[in-house]
Amino acid sequence: PPPQPRSRHLVASRIRILVAEDDPINAKLLKAMLAPHGYELKMVTNGLQAVEAAQEWKPHLIWMDIRMPVMDGREAAQKIRSLASVENWAVQPVIIALTADVQQSDRSQFTLSGFNHVMIKPCPKKDLLEAIQSYVPFEDTQAAFEDKS
Repeated sequence: PPPQPRSRHLVASRIRILVAEDDPINAKLLKAMLAPHGYELKMVTNGLQAVEAAQEWKPHLIWMDIRMPVMDGREAAQKIRSLASVENWAVQPVIIALTADVQQSDRSQFTLSGFNHVMIKPCPKKDLLEAIQSYVPFEDTQAAFEDKS
């Protein structure tokens, strides 16, 4: 089963977030919503790049689109979970599925694929920030929620 939410608090600027999204508009929107909060961001456009970036960069949290070229989000999440376990990563990443397909939003199927959570696109900024806080708590919580745009 996926790791549970963290209890240790980090500083927002030290939280590494990997965004795997093949649609350039969605990727730009996610980056625009997350970047002002000081997170370290890395953007990739397919599942294989997500696996490679996760293995190299060891993010705290991964936003994973489901339908992507080369390797879909489910397969990428499974590979990341396997690598994190086999290689005994110090940081076990939280992986959150992003899908526009409400029919695909069966949470149990996502959990079996290694996701901690699933969110339906488009996601309001407030929901993205709340998900980050619930899975990767950080010290400056109030600052993260001041900008309600």
